[in-house]
Amino acid sequence: MKTTTKIYKKKIIGDKRILTVLIMVIIVLLSYSAESQTGQLVFKIEDKNQITEIERQLENNKIRIKSADAGLTETFGKYDLYKFKQLYPSSKRAELLKYYVLEADSYIKLIDELKQKHQDKFT
Repeated sequence: MKTTTKIYKKKIIGDKRILTVLIMVIIVLLSYSAESQTGQLVFKIEDKNQITEIERQLENNKIRIKSADAGLTETFGKYDLYKFKQLYPSSKRAELLKYYVLEADSYIKLIDELKQKHQDKFT
């Protein structure tokens, strides 16, 4: 009887260790995928002259955004960007014409960097 109890205790402890390792692996994978995921940002540009040029690179279907502000051009240059367009292009309201959609890889990091370095340009 005592031998059976010891075997069950060892099995339970072993199962807990496996479960703990499995949970840690899942957490690491989820955090990695969140940072490398392609996603869309919706933001408002107060002055549309901040974006001076959008260049499409045909070979890899990416775009490059150039700005009057060299720091902003550099920030956008760090990320793979795929789409940049007005959210409501046919709106009659001037305020809605200030909203844009940007599709990018690592969009969470891009959001953080835009908030830290260029908060005055985007909302």
